[in-house]
Amino acid sequence: MSSAQGGGGGAATALAAMLQRLFAAESVDDVRRAIAHGSHVLTAYDTVTIREFHPDGSLEATLRQGAGLGFEAREVERCLRRVALESKRTATTLDRLDDEKEEALVAAYRLHYGLCLVRPLTAYEHPVGVICFHFGDRTTLLDAEFDALRKFCQSAAVALYNAHVRAGLRDLAYTDPLTGLPNRRRLEEEFRVPRGTETSIVLIDFDGLKQVNDTLDYARGDALISLVGAALLESLELGELAVRLGGDEFVFVMPETPARVARARAEEIGHALDSLEVPDDIRPYFRGASVGCATAAPGEDLQVVLRRATDEMHLRKRRRKTDVGDVGPPDA
Repeated sequence: MSSAQGGGGGAATALAAMLQRLFAAESVDDVRRAIAHGSHVLTAYDTVTIREFHPDGSLEATLRQGAGLGFEAREVERCLRRVALESKRTATTLDRLDDEKEEALVAAYRLHYGLCLVRPLTAYEHPVGVICFHFGDRTTLLDAEFDALRKFCQSAAVALYNAHVRAGLRDLAYTDPLTGLPNRRRLEEEFRVPRGTETSIVLIDFDGLKQVNDTLDYARGDALISLVGAALLESLELGELAVRLGGDEFVFVMPETPARVARARAEEIGHALDSLEVPDDIRPYFRGASVGCATAAPGEDLQVVLRRATDEMHLRKRRRKTDVGDVGPPDA
């Protein structure tokens, strides 16, 4: 972008360091922060914005750092974003735009503010998003700066794409596909977190799944599981974790929750499931839920606490069967 070549060696050294940091980042958010940090080391921008594509094709701003943008800056960015995405190349305020109004807007911005640069982010021929930079009091970058930024953005697109793939695989590994709730593997991970305060566990076992599976079919049983999972998700409070343990069993983890509060929550959850509206063909078999609750002392093994909650749940289930009578064979 400029005939000046000074600082090429320094830019190359900085680029190598920033790439190392970029590819050391694991989570999507960490990669975004590494992109912002690395870009700033290489070019000292005033503002950077990362926008990423949703599956529906829309662009969402996922990170913005630096000075705030006024209306004119946002409009210039919007114009250059369109050009960059259509041309699949870097667009800057040095480019001449075909639209006269947009060209006038870009020229005025270049004169009164400085440089705006927008680069599409593409990895493995897959569009990831765009990254937009604003530089105050500069209308161009040195060739060494521009080349380092170009190479860094190419790698940034790959790092961001890979981070999303890792996140997607993690979601698959830790999410129950039927309800969308975390699964047993996620619960085991949660149980490994050290606890310095009371933690309460609520085990929920809803009644009627076996009868629905046997009398109707497994598709209707899955529909019942999905309904219960949605109801539990709706009843979640801040800080709580709802997990599908498997079959007709679900677990609530309530950090920093004493026994008295947890028992009140368990009663609320049980009441919500007892009054759950289900389809007409399922209604004769669904009989609400049995709920058990136990609270861990600070540092206590949560697996042990889960067993206590399970014992209480089974006790309540036996009482419910005695109180209301059983319909059909007992659940496994």
